[in-house]
Amino acid sequence: LIAAFCHSLFTRHTLDLLLSYESELLVSLLQSFGLDPKSALSANELLMALELIKSIIVLSQTGERIYAQYYDQECVDNQQQFEKEICDKCKAAGNQDEDIFLIGRGLVLLTRKRGDVTIAVAGSAGENEMILSSFLRTFTECLDTIFKNEVSHALLLEKYDKLVYTIDAMIDGGIIFESDHQTIVDRVSMKSVRDSIAQREE
Repeated sequence: LIAAFCHSLFTRHTLDLLLSYESELLVSLLQSFGLDPKSALSANELLMALELIKSIIVLSQTGERIYAQYYDQECVDNQQQFEKEICDKCKAAGNQDEDIFLIGRGLVLLTRKRGDVTIAVAGSAGENEMILSSFLRTFTECLDTIFKNEVSHALLLEKYDKLVYTIDAMIDGGIIFESDHQTIVDRVSMKSVRDSIAQREE
């Protein structure tokens, strides 16, 4: 329960604050991840235990990168080769809307297709695949709402800021902190409105 709570709610800032206090929650949190509460505590040590999303990647039908964020820079040696591998695996799997692959480097890869776009999320092979799948489903459903069920390579490039806002509304440093569809959509909408107002005032 503690792990699920952390994955859904904690951000880096929250963890920094928690680590600056001695509390029963903190002790339980550290113990649940096999860390010694009596040793010198560091936010980085706890974050390494909590980190869930290793990378999120959006590719075109031909494998061209639309968006990519690697939260764990050491999980992939060659990003370009890794993204080509994702494209090849999806092509080999056929026209399935959703798929899951076990790949090298100790990673599990989940993919979903929207129009001519493939969205991929990578996590550690030992992570709860249901959490990764739930994240990917919520993310694609949010894109469907924001882009009015017309997600495409061209539209994501045209409205790239909304794609980035959606990801930022859900993940902080690889940790999922928001999974409610309507909350995410509302945040993206408000951010877009603020940006539009700011541009008109310039």
